Amino acid sequence: VGYETCNSSDDKILKQEMPPALQRVEVSSRLLEEACYLLKSDPYSSAARKKLIDGARGILQGTSQLLLCFDESEVRKIVRICRKVLDYLAVAEVIESMDDLNQFVKDITPWLTRMAKDVDARSAELTHQVHREILVRCTDSVKILSPILICAMKIYIQISEESQKGLGEAASNRNYLGQRMTDEVNEIIRVLQLTAYDEDEWDQDNVTVMRKALSAAQSLLSAACEWLSDPNGRPGAVGEKAIRRICEYAEKIAARSLPEDQFTIRQLVKEITNLTDSICELRHQGRDNQSYAQ
Repeated sequence: VGYETCNSSDDKILKQEMPPALQRVEVSSRLLEEACYLLKSDPYSSAARKKLIDGARGILQGTSQLLLCFDESEVRKIVRICRKVLDYLAVAEVIESMDDLNQFVKDITPWLTRMAKDVDARSAELTHQVHREILVRCTDSVKILSPILICAMKIYIQISEESQKGLGEAASNRNYLGQRMTDEVNEIIRVLQLTAYDEDEWDQDNVTVMRKALSAAQSLLSAACEWLSDPNGRPGAVGEKAIRRICEYAEKIAARSLPEDQFTIRQLVKEITNLTDSICELRHQGRDNQSYAQ
């Protein structure tokens, strides 16, 4: 099923990240099989015990990685739909005629409907109540604002065509509503891409918060290093996201650190962020980037 999903998908990041996870599950399965044969002949075999432990661990980690790859691919699909809505909202301010408005409504409506449907389905799957509530609130806001925006655009066009007073106010109202919708869609994108949550940090002491942030950052190091060591690692992949998240956790640590340490940590975060941006740009252009990665 995993290979079929990978082969039939048009998601380049999924095609790159899923095969290693599939191979890990396969290798781990063979380790379990070998462990069974060894244990049959020698129930106390240390080699068999090691294969058994490595195989079980590999299957669990590989399966988790498979699920994560697939889940992130599904999120990217929804994000692409959201960005399509943003593309249409960006041209709302240049619609000057009723014919253009009718075409605008005809074009954006299917994408708004699809976005609302997919985000509603995604929010229903989330176990994190805060994230779910944000998605529901933002989606409801978009549903409410969209007809109001169309009405504001219509009023602006009518005033413009009839050379009536109040054109500036009508334009401001239209632009305000368009920006409100844009902000809500951007918030949907942000929450969709969240993968971790630090609960009640404000109620905890500095050391506890820093330890949690450090632990979370360390858990991302493996994915980050793998992406850096692979010159063909795609921008937007799990590894790049891991680096960005590590920098976010480092900022949280800096916020709770002593003043002299804050400066050092934030300088390093800035340097890592700039290097990561450069690597992404070079990889997007297909140019050598290993000197930056190292």
